[in-house]
Amino acid sequence: MSVKGETIDAWYSGEHRDFGASIQAVMRPDGLPIWTSDAMSGHLPDLTCAHR
Repeated sequence: MSVKGETIDAWYSGEHRDFGASIQAVMRPDGLPIWTSDAMSGHLPDLTCAHR
């Protein structure tokens, strides 16, 4: 719940004012991905997603 008592959708990013997901990746120097994370809700910061 927000301060105003409204329900907050976990997939909503207030920074971008849109719904979305965060996916982190580890890339080789040539750009080929060697690991990708699961999609995490858009309200989480990138660093939090990378730690999880």
